[in-house]
Amino acid sequence: MIRFSLIGFLMLFAIVSQGQTDTLPIDLAKLGWQDLRSTNSLELNRQVSSASRSLKNIAELPFSIIVIGAEEIRQNGYITLTDVLKMLPGFRISPSGSAIEGELFMMRGLPGNSYAKILLNGIPIKPYMVNGMPLGAQLPIQQAERIEIIYGPAAALYGADASSGIINIVVKESERPVFADASLHVGSQEYFSLNALFGGKLGQGDDVLRFKVYGSNTRFADRRVVYDEETLYNPLEYNNILPARAQNLTDNRNYRGNPNRPVINELPHLSRSFGADLQYRFLQLSYVNLQRQDHSSIGLSPLSASYAIPLNFTGETIEEGHLTAKSSVKNIDLQTTAGFLRYELDSRSSITYVAPVLQGIMENFAQESTDPESASQQIFSNFYDRSRFMKSRSREFYLEQTANFNLLPSDEWTVGLKYQLGDGDPFIDFQPVPVQREDFEPANLEASFSDPSYQEFSAFFQWFLSLKRWSILVGGQYFNRGTSDFNERITSFSPRLAILFKASDKLSLRASYGKAFKIPSPFLSASSYTIREETFDNILTGIIPLGSEQTYSFELGLRWKPSINLEWDVSSFYSRTSEYVIYNFVSNPRIETRNLTIGYFNNEDTETKLWGLQSFLRINNIIPKFKLDAQLGMQISTGEESFFSFNPQMGSREDFISGIQSIRAYPNLMTQLRLQFKPLERVSIILDNVFMSRNMSRNILEIGRSLNMGVEERELKQNEYYLLDVSANLLLSPNLELYGKILNFFNTKYAGIDANDGPDVLLYNPQSLSTFRFGINYHLK
Repeated sequence: MIRFSLIGFLMLFAIVSQGQTDTLPIDLAKLGWQDLRSTNSLELNRQVSSASRSLKNIAELPFSIIVIGAEEIRQNGYITLTDVLKMLPGFRISPSGSAIEGELFMMRGLPGNSYAKILLNGIPIKPYMVNGMPLGAQLPIQQAERIEIIYGPAAALYGADASSGIINIVVKESERPVFADASLHVGSQEYFSLNALFGGKLGQGDDVLRFKVYGSNTRFADRRVVYDEETLYNPLEYNNILPARAQNLTDNRNYRGNPNRPVINELPHLSRSFGADLQYRFLQLSYVNLQRQDHSSIGLSPLSASYAIPLNFTGETIEEGHLTAKSSVKNIDLQTTAGFLRYELDSRSSITYVAPVLQGIMENFAQESTDPESASQQIFSNFYDRSRFMKSRSREFYLEQTANFNLLPSDEWTVGLKYQLGDGDPFIDFQPVPVQREDFEPANLEASFSDPSYQEFSAFFQWFLSLKRWSILVGGQYFNRGTSDFNERITSFSPRLAILFKASDKLSLRASYGKAFKIPSPFLSASSYTIREETFDNILTGIIPLGSEQTYSFELGLRWKPSINLEWDVSSFYSRTSEYVIYNFVSNPRIETRNLTIGYFNNEDTETKLWGLQSFLRINNIIPKFKLDAQLGMQISTGEESFFSFNPQMGSREDFISGIQSIRAYPNLMTQLRLQFKPLERVSIILDNVFMSRNMSRNILEIGRSLNMGVEERELKQNEYYLLDVSANLLLSPNLELYGKILNFFNTKYAGIDANDGPDVLLYNPQSLSTFRFGINYHLK
C-alpha cells in the first residue's frame, strides 16, 4: 500500500504539473524524427472499424473505446493479447491461466475468453466447440497496426458471444511497394519469440496485387509459478471435499513424490502462427493458422492432476480462411464473404490424473456396491490409469452478405445476412490411447447427444446518423439457430441503441443500451458427467440441457479533450447476465437409479450483476524536458451473483438458489498507471503499475461449502496485490530499436484468475515471479 500511495502522489503531481505547462504547439521546424515517433500521441489511432463495421472516428462513436497502436505495441514489447489488456481499465488478466483456454482475462465482470468477441481483421476466430477462446502468443499482436477494444454488448453486429465487448486485432497494411517488420525477443526461462511481417504491392493502376505474409514462433521453458509449496502444492490441503481422496497417495500409480510434496516439473509454453493475405481488384483472400501448447496441469491442484509428467500437454490448432468480394451498385457498397473456421485439439493432448473430485465421487458409489474392491479397480483401470488423452474438433462454414448505403448526406446504413453451419466432436476425455481417427467411438463414455451439428441464420441492420452536435446509432440482429442435442431452438433479437451529444469541440456526452446472448458451448455439456449407481464401466455425458445466457447493459459516458496533451474518458455502467451457467453437483431426477451429475447448469434464477465506474486518463508532455507522459486507468465496481447451492435432492427453488455480494475473480478496485519519460534523447523508460484489490476465487463449490458453514464472505477473498513492470527502449535509428523489460519487478507472489470454476483448481492460481526479456525491433520504411 505504501507503493500504491507513492503512485497516487506521483499522479497528483503529474496533473498539477500539466496545469502549469504551456500547451502551445511545438514549432514543427524544431521536430526531429524522434519526436514524430511519440508512442502516446493522442492524434494517433483515432479510427476504429469494429464498432460499426466501417471505419469511423472515435470522437463520433457513442461507446467506450480504447485503441492500442503499433507504436505502443512495439515499445512495450507486447507479445500476447493479455500483454495489451493488462494496462487497460476494467481488465484483469492471468497469463498463467489454464491448459484448455491458455491465458485468461476478465472484462465487465465476465470471463473474457468466453464472453468477449475476439476478431482478427474483423472476422470472429473463436470455434464453437470451445467454451473460451484459447489464448497465448499465437495471435498476431506484434504484426498489428492497431487493436480495438469496444466495451459492452455488440450482438447487434456480431451475433452470439459478444456479451462483454469486442476486441479486434487489425494486421498492418501499407501503400508502399515493399514493407516489413520483424522482432526478436529473448529472456529468462529460455524465452524466445520471433515475429515477422512482409508485404507490398505489385503492378500499376487497377491491376495491383497487394500481399502480406506474417508469422510468429514463441516459446519458453517454465512459468515460474511454483512457490508456497507447503500449502499451495501440498495435496493434503485439498481434502475439504471428499477427504478420502488424499489417503494412500504413495500407493497411487500416477502420483510422484511424498504425500505432502509432489514432484513438479517445468511448465513450458509453445505458440506458432502463420498468416497470408492477397488482394487483387475486388477480391481478397485471407488465411491464418494459429497453434498453441501448454502443460495440462496448469492451475489444477496436485491432488487432481500430476505435475511430474513433462510429456503431458494440451494443444490445439485453429485455422481461419475467407474470400471476400467487394462491388458497388448505384451508390450501394456490397461485400460478400465466404469462409471457414477449423478447430482441432491435438490428439496427443493428455493429462495424468491423481485423485480428482470426479474419481472421489465414483469411489463413494463403488464403496456401496456389492464388490467395492473390484469396482474401485475397474474405475481406476477404465478412467484414470496412467496418462489419459483428450480429443475435440469442429468445422464451420459461413456465407455473409452486407450492404452499406446512404439515404441522407449525414447517415449510413449497414444491413446484412449471414448463414452459418458447423459440425464436429465435443470435448472427450479419459481415453487410454491417442484418438487419431475422425470416426472413433469414445471408450468408457456414453454420450446423451448424437448430433453436435448446428445451422444458424441471422439478419442485422445498423443506422448511424452523424450531425454537427449529435451522433445516433440504432441497430439490431435477428438470430435463429436450429435444434440440436445441446440446445433447443434459439430465436433472439438483440438491439443496440446509442446516442452522443457534442457539447463542444472538447466535450461530448454519450448513452447506450445493448443486449447480447451467449449460446453455451458443447464443451460444457460434454464436460458434465453423471455417475450412476452400480454402473462403473462408463460415464454419461451431456445429460442436462443448457439455456442461452442473456446480457443487458446500460452505459453513460463522458469524453473530454481540452488540449492535444490531455484526454479523459469516464463512464458509468450496469450489466446483468441472466441464466448464467454455474458449476455444481446435482442429482438428476430423470434417472431412476441413484446418481450424481457434476458439471454445468443454469436456469432463469442464476445471474450475475455488475455496477461500475470506469475512467481512462491520458496526459502527455507533463514535464517537457523529459517528455513525461502518464496514463491512468481505473475501475470501481460492485456486483452480485446468484447461483446453485449444492443440494443433491434438487428441492424447491428457494432451497438451492444462493448468492454472493461479489463477482468471482473480479476485484472491486482495479488501477493501472503508466509513466513514460525520456531521460536521454533516444532512450525511453516505461513504468507500468497495476493494483488489484481483494477478490474471490472462482471455485463455486468451495465458496458454497464455506458459506454454508457460516464463514463470512469477506474471509473468502484473496489478498490484494501490486505489480510493477519496467521497460526501456533505445532508438538506434528510425528503423531499428533495442528493447528490454522486467516483468513483476518486485517478485510479487500473487493470485491470478482460477483455471476454471470447478473443485479441482489450486487454492489460488499463482502467476509468474520476476522474469526479463530483451529484444530488437526492425521496421523497413
